[in-house]
Amino acid sequence: MTVPTESEIAQRLADAQALRTKGDGASARAICERLTVAAPDHPGGWMALGILSVEARDWKAAIPALGNAIARAPNNADFYFYLGVAHFNDGNLAAAEIAFSKAVVLRPGHTEALHNLGGVRVADGRPKEARVAFQAVIARDPSFAASWVGLADVCRAEGDTAGVIAALTEALKRDPHNPHARHLLAAARGESPAPDWRYVTEVFDGYAARFEAHLTGPLQYVGHQELVALLQESIPGAAAFRRWLDLGCGTGLVATALLPGREIAERVGVDLAVGMVAAAKARGLYTEVVNAEANAFLGAASDVFDLITAADTFGYMGDLAPVLAACARRLSGGGALAFMIKPKTGEGFALDMQGYYVHAESHVLSAAACAGLAVSARREAPFRRHDGRAQTALYMVLVREP
Repeated sequence: MTVPTESEIAQRLADAQALRTKGDGASARAICERLTVAAPDHPGGWMALGILSVEARDWKAAIPALGNAIARAPNNADFYFYLGVAHFNDGNLAAAEIAFSKAVVLRPGHTEALHNLGGVRVADGRPKEARVAFQAVIARDPSFAASWVGLADVCRAEGDTAGVIAALTEALKRDPHNPHARHLLAAARGESPAPDWRYVTEVFDGYAARFEAHLTGPLQYVGHQELVALLQESIPGAAAFRRWLDLGCGTGLVATALLPGREIAERVGVDLAVGMVAAAKARGLYTEVVNAEANAFLGAASDVFDLITAADTFGYMGDLAPVLAACARRLSGGGALAFMIKPKTGEGFALDMQGYYVHAESHVLSAAACAGLAVSARREAPFRRHDGRAQTALYMVLVREP
């Protein structure tokens, strides 16, 4: 095989870039894959393949491609930066930290790498070290709004509400429409605005690849298991459900708990985040997965379901009256709605400091009664750990009168 010349390699990379610009990442990756075969010792094809794989969220392909690029050009800071992104989203925080640190060593002014280094340390439960990284970014570039949001995450972990408010206020000065900053600032101020679906989408699209490993690993999440257990105990005919809707399906955790030993003919998952929808489809546990907001899907749907589940979904909604009413309209007579909430004392609902809606049981009961749903079962039980402490959820099963 004839090895392509430098000019031929440059032309192939330019062709790939042109396809990438047009939005045809798959064809661009195909060019780069062929280039790595034709010129395996040249870093260009490996680098382009790695970056395109990162953009496609194909972390398993990105990591070896970028590793090959680094082996051929070990002093390129951007190669390490993209490798860090791939490792972080693949759930390997230690490898991500090494890669981002190397990028910063090679290029001390690499703002994005330094910011991401702070993000890794927040995710790893090391807020003091994360603060150093975020403050270094802000000192170099005060307009970098994301590091102000990162600094707010540090303050939240340290219990410094005033610091959270100050950091998020600075973030919004730089980026007034940042949904993450706006939502978390409202939470810190004790406000309870309507849900911002841009915030939810942004959070879970960025979280999709490492979502399940993080949830069931460090967070020790068991909400899906507790919810299905309560459903089985409270509805004797649970095994006979034939049409099931899973709101906020994520990667399909509820399906992993519900489906073993059951034949459910129609299994529909709905999620707002494109990344979650892709992960759920790839898993093959649902007969259909739809990218939609729950209320919008329920309002547009004509199908009727025997069972609707919403594990850890209502925490991203405020007033539950609309969604419970919409669920009731889509339930068959005798159908069940199983869900969980993070409970609050007093009345109504509110945002907690993590930006999660918490609900009083009285709010749920009032909304359920208005929707024509009766309580079949309720139980308070753990659902995950946060900052080293167990968190409790209220699990409920409501039924529609036959």
